[in-house]
Amino acid sequence: MDDFNNIIWPIIILLGIFQGLILSGLLLFGKRGNRTANVFLGATILLLVWHHLQAYSIITGLYRSFPHFYGADYGSLFLFGPLIYFYISALTYPDFRLQKFHALHLIPFLVLTLVDPVIFLSTNAKIEVIEDLLLAIRYNEPFYRAQYFSYYIMIFSELIHLMIYLGFSVKQILRYSEKIKNKFSNIDKINLNWLKTLTISFSIVILLSFLLQKLAYFLIHYYYPTMDHLYILPVTVFIYVIGFNAMRNPVIFSGAVQSNGNDNKYSSSSLKTEDSKVYLDNLLDLMRSEKPYLDPELKLVSLSVRLNIPSNHLSQVINEQMNLSFFDFINRYRIDEAKDILKDRSTNDTLLKIAFDVGFNNKVSFNNYFKKLTGMTPSQFRDSSQIS
Repeated sequence: MDDFNNIIWPIIILLGIFQGLILSGLLLFGKRGNRTANVFLGATILLLVWHHLQAYSIITGLYRSFPHFYGADYGSLFLFGPLIYFYISALTYPDFRLQKFHALHLIPFLVLTLVDPVIFLSTNAKIEVIEDLLLAIRYNEPFYRAQYFSYYIMIFSELIHLMIYLGFSVKQILRYSEKIKNKFSNIDKINLNWLKTLTISFSIVILLSFLLQKLAYFLIHYYYPTMDHLYILPVTVFIYVIGFNAMRNPVIFSGAVQSNGNDNKYSSSSLKTEDSKVYLDNLLDLMRSEKPYLDPELKLVSLSVRLNIPSNHLSQVINEQMNLSFFDFINRYRIDEAKDILKDRSTNDTLLKIAFDVGFNNKVSFNNYFKKLTGMTPSQFRDSSQIS
């Protein structure tokens, strides 16, 4: 066990630090895609690295000569929520920029930093306080009892704070998922699952690692090095997961779709009622005669060019006249086309070929949307059609 704590455990921490520094460097100084979003994600990784450095300094005794890593967790959890929220905002709204009012998000962190009793101490005094708190040898003194009570308040405040920002982030993703359906007919390459997974898994990692570790420490009033396992291991794994996805999933480096960020998009529309009806008739005629939905890369803007209709007006016509998003409008035509093919007894095409022929990018999306509209899978629909 001593070999693990003295050799293997510090190596695990160093691996997390090394990976975190490489990933944050790529995000902060790379030139790919959405630079604003990259900065927020890079800053989040650096914050995790700082926590790793704190653990490493304690386990190896480095804090005795360089105690300045200690205290990283005081208030820093108040930064995770805003950073993830800003990251998602920058991805979903590529024109997102920090404004002066965004500084309000930092108030809890700044307040806690200013009142922190450790950060502004001298080196020797900081070492003494660190060892006292880690060993809890003065817990019976009123000063340290007050310290522990304030830490409990801080923990639950950070918990509530992070959950609030989790809600904001998920809401932002859901709004964005609806927005892109008004611009694209296929959204397979716009993988919002990454953002959902990142938001939820990050919150779970923070809640179940940092906060549990703190609670365990404050409940028993003593520090054991093995208590750091509660957050070092999951956070290290999380850093590597982010690194893997950063190399594999392009949505990390660039926004999936440009957006003007205007949610009330039709409030000032210049589209007249009579024009809307004409546009709808032209759209339906084009869909019947030229079948543009067979193009898997069909986008709202390309369809608007073919119809010589402003894209925002075309989107409004589809939303208001058909009560559908662009995504649903196009894919309903694709499913109807597929149903005609499946009813043809002389056709022996595979379901994958049919999916590609009618405009889908893959069989999974085809099957899911087909079942959503018909209540049956394509194979079930083909069998029932052949029997009848």
